Amino acid sequence: MNRTTPRDPNVIRHLQEGFVSVAVDATKSRELVRALGVTAYPTMIVVSPQAKVLDTIQGYVAPRQLLRQLPARRVHAAAFSTNRE
Repeated sequence: MNRTTPRDPNVIRHLQEGFVSVAVDATKSRELVRALGVTAYPTMIVVSPQAKVLDTIQGYVAPRQLLRQLPARRVHAAAFSTNRE
């Protein structure tokens, strides 16, 4: 997913317009990964400004599908959790 979806111009534009994207190296942030319940890679977690988990998207997601899954409201933070490549 890191090699295709986050590089798609439409995904980049959507994330830049209303999200804060954070890449997490799961091998260095094991406690955070455990606390968020990440069990597969890649995983995208959509979190509200109040730190409430709104959605968890596991596995590869094509750009168009991701755009349909991300909330339309532009007040969220998106966190990518990935293993070291």
